[in-house]
Amino acid sequence: MTKTLEPRTRRALAASLALGVAFAAAAGCSEKTSGDSAAGGKSTTTVTASDCTADSVVECAPEGTTFPDLLPPKPIVADGTPIKVGMINTDTGPTNAFPELTGAARAGVEWINTELGGVDGHPLELFPCDVEMTATGSRACGQQMVEDGVVAALGGIDIFDDSVQVLQDNQIPLVGGIPVGFATVNSPIAFAFSGGAWSGDISLAYHITEVLHAERVSILYSDYGPITDAASWAQRALVRGGVAENDVNMVPMPIVAEDILTPMTAANESNPDAVIVLVTGAGCSAAFQAAQDIGVKAQLYFSGGCLDPNITADGLDKIEGYIFNVENVVEGSPPDVELYTSVMNKYAKNVEPASAATVSFKSLMNLYDQMVSIGADELTSASLMTSLRASVDHPSFMGPPYTCDGKQMGGKLPAVCAPQEILTQMTDGALRQITDWIDIAAYVGAGV
Repeated sequence: MTKTLEPRTRRALAASLALGVAFAAAAGCSEKTSGDSAAGGKSTTTVTASDCTADSVVECAPEGTTFPDLLPPKPIVADGTPIKVGMINTDTGPTNAFPELTGAARAGVEWINTELGGVDGHPLELFPCDVEMTATGSRACGQQMVEDGVVAALGGIDIFDDSVQVLQDNQIPLVGGIPVGFATVNSPIAFAFSGGAWSGDISLAYHITEVLHAERVSILYSDYGPITDAASWAQRALVRGGVAENDVNMVPMPIVAEDILTPMTAANESNPDAVIVLVTGAGCSAAFQAAQDIGVKAQLYFSGGCLDPNITADGLDKIEGYIFNVENVVEGSPPDVELYTSVMNKYAKNVEPASAATVSFKSLMNLYDQMVSIGADELTSASLMTSLRASVDHPSFMGPPYTCDGKQMGGKLPAVCAPQEILTQMTDGALRQITDWIDIAAYVGAGV
């Protein structure tokens, strides 16, 4: 692979991860009925945002949200000395950019300051920084966080993740976002409420071994950095789950490949019971078509990024029966999702709620919960990191509980706090949830 392709490959990986989370949120917003809560329990929602006529979000908040104690009955405006919070994200770039993440963070901060009373009366002041899809921009954003004196930086999507070392050198925590690069997932100052490609791929291996009980498996993957590494994690999980090592057929391919028919044929030649396809962007639709052209009979598994409506626009019939991992509940209308949607509709009218904006809003709410727990007088970068590291099965907004002890992925990806995944299957043209939250940490154990 030539160096000129590296930015393009990183963009493709980031887009795939973001879209997997975004699609899950979109599905979760599709109905207005009671269902499973974001944390996996049953909700008894009796009030929905659509039924409420009050002007404020807190007065219309549904029952059963993850952090009810943070929601006052009436709006409270914060007017004390601001608490500085940064954000590092790709707002602009030559191709893929994710300004909706920053837009959601701005909306969330405004809501916290005008309705939740900030942290003990102190408003949050957001200092966003656009990495502009460059390594130089990433490093510059890390330095800006230092110069701005932020207590923490919210993570967005930073494909170069050069900012992480700057934050680490200055002991500023990076909270949330989607972990894309090795620097982020291995940093002791990063706390991710997502397992990225690593946990996603392992969740597919879990289903193959624990539900499908497959004997032969092929993994077709784009041969690039984190994708290759995540594929190797899936391979080890399959072997640990009972598939013979010789019966796991690893089929690498260039991340920017004009021909997917050939590697798909190679993946199918071993007569597998299951095929995991780890591709991104346009590679998804090409893989869909290749599987149809060849007539693959095996159960097909894809990452949630391939559910992007732009990718599936050619017809959902092409992916009938395919299984995808996502990072949010798909069925019902969880209270957290209703609350999030209400905030976005009021404070971010130009941002589509059913988008990757869910990533930064989840991060902000979990950060805010930690800040309130610590208290404004004791809040520092050090106290925040101590509190996060001590979090065990801590409730998470729009997600499963998180544990930030650095051991969730066998201690090998210390930044990952919440690697849980949900699997879905395209059935009769609709995405159906086929598992509850899969505990990737328990499945990985110490042996993967």
